[in-house]
Amino acid sequence: MLYWEVAKAMFKPKRPKICILPSIPEKPPIIDAEATRNEEPPAATDVTKEASKTIPALNLTEMVEQRTRENSQLRRELAYQHRKQGASIYFLEEVRIAVDSLQEAVIRFQDLRKEIENEFV
Repeated sequence: MLYWEVAKAMFKPKRPKICILPSIPEKPPIIDAEATRNEEPPAATDVTKEASKTIPALNLTEMVEQRTRENSQLRRELAYQHRKQGASIYFLEEVRIAVDSLQEAVIRFQDLRKEIENEFV
């Protein structure tokens, strides 16, 4: 066996073993009779009932203040994401310019080598 074949065999990535679990049948969903009459999915009915139990009744000014705080936080997050995206775009443009410059340098280098070879042949 040749050296590169040995090296290739040594560094060959190993595939992870996949363990297949036996399939367990899911329990059938419990269907709410009222939801089927209203043609609503049962999950929507459950979520609505849970939400009405957990959310305390807020007056209008509290709701407006809460939404204002949420909007302010979302605006800050959006500004943060825009700045990150701008930095990424700047970096990509700089890398593109560097790659173009390197490609031109390689082409010039190859042309110079050809000229030198042609002079001495």
